[in-house]
Amino acid sequence: MSKLKKHLILLVLFTASTCVTCASSIAGTTEMGIQQSFHISHEVAILGISLYVFGLGCGPLLLGPLSEFYGRNIVYQVSYLIFFVFQFPIAFANSAAGVSGAAFLSVAGGSVTDIYDDASVANPMAVYTLGPFLGPVLGPGYAGVSQNYAVRNNGHAPPEARLLIGMTGAVIAPIITAYRPYAASAMAGNSFMRSSFAAVFPLFAGAMYNRLGTVGATALLAGLTTLMVPLP
Repeated sequence: MSKLKKHLILLVLFTASTCVTCASSIAGTTEMGIQQSFHISHEVAILGISLYVFGLGCGPLLLGPLSEFYGRNIVYQVSYLIFFVFQFPIAFANSAAGVSGAAFLSVAGGSVTDIYDDASVANPMAVYTLGPFLGPVLGPGYAGVSQNYAVRNNGHAPPEARLLIGMTGAVIAPIITAYRPYAASAMAGNSFMRSSFAAVFPLFAGAMYNRLGTVGATALLAGLTTLMVPLP
């Protein structure tokens, strides 16, 4: 396989993982609108994001092993098709979309190790790894710009318009070295732990900051992060 083809595959994996994780944060701007429209609490309004992120954690536990038995491509094709379809009934399909989109958070790591040898895998893996962490950062920024554009042109931005923004944004390595033959499954375990914490956190974050204050709550999170540094 030529270097150009390898780099193109890496670009697709990077872009897809960025889109999948971007969808986990882009809907955050809809929270207030959802609360007002449906007269629900903050915890219920944020539940859609939590279920989506939990799906990102659970999906790799199934998709990772499947990709090692049946091949990466068929898992990509089926899961991303399901991910795309579930963006339309997004009001009640967040968890299912997360499960299917999770292929690009675990299986993709296995693909990178498949096409690059031990001597050259480090840099491509670093590039791919940026995607899952870059997506949640880009999501709120894209949503804010789109929402401001809607306000300037329409004079208002109802909750339904914000949900459309979320749909648009969603569509748009030591572990790997150690478990190279089963890289996708190894990354599935890592993704499950990370996404489980991320899914639960929004449900109590507001109450925690109200109780402990900005300094106390942030210091607590910093301490927990430090304690988890040794974990893979």
